[in-house]
Amino acid sequence: MASGIGSIERVDGRTVAQLVVRTSREDIELLGKEMDKTLAAFPWPEGYGPEKGSRLTGITSNNSDLFMAFLLATVFIFLLMGFLFESFVLPLAILFSVPFAFTGAIWTLYLTGTPFDVMAGIGLVILVGVVVNNGIVLIDLVAERRRGGLTRTEALVAAGRERFRPVVMTALTTIVGLIPMAFGSTAIVGIPYAPLGRSLMGGMLFSTALTLVVVPVAYTVLDDLRLWFYRLSGIGSGEQPLSDTEGDAAV
Repeated sequence: MASGIGSIERVDGRTVAQLVVRTSREDIELLGKEMDKTLAAFPWPEGYGPEKGSRLTGITSNNSDLFMAFLLATVFIFLLMGFLFESFVLPLAILFSVPFAFTGAIWTLYLTGTPFDVMAGIGLVILVGVVVNNGIVLIDLVAERRRGGLTRTEALVAAGRERFRPVVMTALTTIVGLIPMAFGSTAIVGIPYAPLGRSLMGGMLFSTALTLVVVPVAYTVLDDLRLWFYRLSGIGSGEQPLSDTEGDAAV
């Protein structure tokens, strides 16, 4: 007689056998992809095949949820800034800092050997609401100076000079406050918080370094497009195009 299993487990009428794999690797998503390649080449008997457990299948679902959260956060922030600024140019210029924040976060995770997990994804969603603060501080003063009679270039230079210190101080206090989380070993249910702290730190650092360059450039380009649109729409109607000293609230 040959030995056999002590019990037979069925799910939805199908016989199943669970295989528990333990690993010391942190990048579970990459491990899942490698397992898919290996299992796809395995000659399974007819009617048999592998299915991922809840840990691996949940990663795909979480990535989809994070993308939707990022999209909704961006839309809500844009609508809120558009309502407060009464302009479409200003919010768009400010949102240009978000992709650069993501670049800094991804590079920080790569250089520190940190896997992109759920906590890192949550950090990217949080970055959407955090990095726009520097742009708001800068562009709000630009709009104020232009309403005071300065040209666009003069307003940008004045805002950059006056807001440099507040922007840097605000970012540095946030970055320093994240150090314990980024380099600590705190974890809950086996999920470390370090990727969250590192993605936030990298995104804030990179975005702050470029805020005084990228946001003014984006604002200038979008404002030129605005002026072009008004000049185009004024053809044949007798309307005069807006000068670059007129307020942005007209957009």
